[in-house]
Amino acid sequence: MLKRELKKGTVILIEELLFNYEGIEEYIAEHLNQKEYWPNRYAFTIYDDLMVTNLIHARDTIQSILNSTEPLPYKVIELHYLKNRPLKEVAETLNCTLKECKNYKAIIIAEIAKHLGLLI
Repeated sequence: MLKRELKKGTVILIEELLFNYEGIEEYIAEHLNQKEYWPNRYAFTIYDDLMVTNLIHARDTIQSILNSTEPLPYKVIELHYLKNRPLKEVAETLNCTLKECKNYKAIIIAEIAKHLGLLI
């Protein structure tokens, strides 16, 4: 039961990263631009710094995987997550089955999880 819940949590995390991919870049830039050196450095917690470091790693990992992905699986991810189109519509647009789209999606998510060191 725990393994299934971990897998579900990993998939949800990666899907959130993909759905909010453009927002990640904005958050990173905002965070990095707010930092100044003493005496004018804004107060940031260790958690904020760690979160930004992890987001940078996740962004770079996702970008690397998407850049090396075949065109059709890439289009599935792009249309579904980055352009927020329903998976059924993506399948129709790409002239493939819904099952194929789900398989491509699962493969990419598994690859991202593997490179991020997450259990899936």
